[in-house]
Formats: sequence, C-alpha cells, structure tokens
Amino acid sequence: MMPWFLSHVLLLLGFTLAMPVIAQMLRQRRPPAASLAWLLAIVLMPFLGIPLYLVLGGRKMHRLADKKTALKMPDHALAFPLRPAPSII
Repeated sequence: MMPWFLSHVLLLLGFTLAMPVIAQMLRQRRPPAASLAWLLAIVLMPFLGIPLYLVLGGRKMHRLADKKTALKMPDHALAFPLRPAPSII
C-alpha cells in the first residue's frame, strides 16, 4: 500500500501540472463541448489526460508554427544584404 504522503504528493503534482495545460486549453478557440471534454479529462485523471491532450489536443500549435515559418521578409530588407564581418588578422 502506498504511504499517505506519497499519494498526496502525487495528487498535488498532477494538479500542478494540470494548471498550465488547462490555461493553454482555455486560450484556444475550440467548440465548447470539446473544451469541456478536455477539461474533465485533465481534471479527473491528470496523469492520463495531460499526456493525451499534449499528443492529441494541441492542434493549433502546428498551424501557428507553420505561419511563423512562412513569414516573408519585406522586399526592402533584401535590397541591403548583410555583409560578412571583416576578419581581424
């Protein structure tokens, strides 16, 4: 049987890990039913819900990363290419 303090530590660890994940989940735009389902999964079973959310629920992160990599430099920035630093020898 697990000692009582270990079970309390694991419980606190689970809910401490759940707080930032819940905050991230609530910032994303998704249907209310999906948000409620993820919220219940994370709160009721944090050691299973958090990894599942990180693997299956973070659909917006890939789109945001793709948008950032697709940003183009303005044309006037290309008119002045960077010169290599002078060598000091």
